[in-house]
Amino acid sequence: MQKVKRFLVHPVTICILFCGLIISGQSNGAFYIFILLLGLSHGVLHSLLGIGGIMLIIASLYLKRSSIVALIRLAASVCFILSLLCFFMQPGGDYNYPTFRQFVPLVVLIIFLLALLLFILKQFQSLRLKKDQSVSAI
Repeated sequence: MQKVKRFLVHPVTICILFCGLIISGQSNGAFYIFILLLGLSHGVLHSLLGIGGIMLIIASLYLKRSSIVALIRLAASVCFILSLLCFFMQPGGDYNYPTFRQFVPLVVLIIFLLALLLFILKQFQSLRLKKDQSVSAI
């Protein structure tokens, strides 16, 4: 069980789940990464937030174990959530509401949200441990 949890909260897993979200429209569907890339050329907010979150996660992988890594990963998580909210709440967003009515897209979305929740909790735990270590060093 511990290995599954470590796999689910890994930053790369979170990015893959985010990019692999299945968005189902009234006539067709697509992976969320394709929707992000299509909107990026037009400067759409959900695309900028989504790609920004992916870039923050990638940047956090290359930083040394500094105290800023957890903050960058939390910022990426916020970008992921805001990207999805902006996407579904935009005018005409009801076109994509079948995502919430079809089994596979809904299951993938739930798995992503649960993994993201665990990921956020892990980052807060990491911040708390670093804070406790800096207080004990004084």
